Amino acid sequence: MRIWLGVLLVLGCGSSSSNLSMQKQSGKENPSQQNHVRPASKGAQARAGKPVAAAESQPEHNSESGEPEPESELELVIPDIEPAVAQAESASVRALLPPVKPCQKSPSTADEIVSRMECEYRSIGRYQDTGEVRSDRGGIQMTILFETHFVRPDMFRFEFTSHHPYPPLHHLTTTHTMWARGGQVHTTSGRKLSIEMAVAGFTGISRGAAHLVPALLMRFRDEPQWISSNSPARKRRDDYWAGTTCYRVAIVTRLGPMELWIGNSDFLLRKLTMANWEVILDNVDTSSAIPESVFIKP
Repeated sequence: MRIWLGVLLVLGCGSSSSNLSMQKQSGKENPSQQNHVRPASKGAQARAGKPVAAAESQPEHNSESGEPEPESELELVIPDIEPAVAQAESASVRALLPPVKPCQKSPSTADEIVSRMECEYRSIGRYQDTGEVRSDRGGIQMTILFETHFVRPDMFRFEFTSHHPYPPLHHLTTTHTMWARGGQVHTTSGRKLSIEMAVAGFTGISRGAAHLVPALLMRFRDEPQWISSNSPARKRRDDYWAGTTCYRVAIVTRLGPMELWIGNSDFLLRKLTMANWEVILDNVDTSSAIPESVFIKP
């Protein structure tokens, strides 16, 4: 009996040693002795170029408590910004910055007066006015009333009202408005990518009023046609307009011969005249505070 027990013990130890040796050679260990290794998160696998299996989308559970384990990595998803929108808004903000060079203090020639006017508009911190455009289209007199509000760097509001061109229906009016604040630009027809695009959309239907002063206040990509000239400007006799002493400057532009009435003290535009087209600016104000609510679309 003792002999048989000894034989059995020898055979059992040998089998155990053999199984352990085989497990080590094959690289397989007892599952109960394996360390719990957490797989990489889906975000990490995606960045490494590894596919994410559908089964891995389920949260892991703790083997002891049965509760889901918290994610070890927080994924922050940032939506892409359309390049066109980002570029337009960036260009819009850059366009509103004041010029670097100081304005010439004592201009004497007509060209220097015009340059000083452009510099003043791009240097002032706030501006507001009311105005009127009078034009003649095929014998039909057209009148457009407008108002401008602007606070640097990016708050702008422009509104104009046009009357029906047919005389019996002249009492019928249409009003268009644009609001700009904090990079957001809206008009009565919808959202726009930039102030410059909104102004361009209003220019024709406002008979040029939407582009006149805004092009001076802000640096648009295209130079205003009504002020660009290849020939020297000519200075005429000073005159009064609405209680303001004005320089009168004759200039030949791409739109034709034109006369500018520029205030002697502030170098801001008061009137612009050319054949069949006249713009009158009233209530020009660069000192009064403008509430932010003016620039918010209702």
